[in-house]
Amino acid sequence: MSDLQTAIVEIRENATGIVRLHWDEYWAGPFMWGDGNYGCDCNRALFFLASAGPGADGDFACGEERFSVRISSADDGRTLYQDGENWSNV
Repeated sequence: MSDLQTAIVEIRENATGIVRLHWDEYWAGPFMWGDGNYGCDCNRALFFLASAGPGADGDFACGEERFSVRISSADDGRTLYQDGENWSNV
């Protein structure tokens, strides 16, 4: 599958501004993070909490406002996808 690439996903909790990193080894395009399963707050919360380390706990409610993502190529740093506003302030 030559279309896959590794991407760095910055996941921001919008209310607090806290940003954590997730490594996506199978990035194939924006669908999964925009309109697919990873676009929902419940799944983004799983990635956000997992990147905090063992024992992290939190809310896994569904929605589309709690988290925003900015996804960059691990190879060259170019932005592949982003949602939410004010990423220039991060």
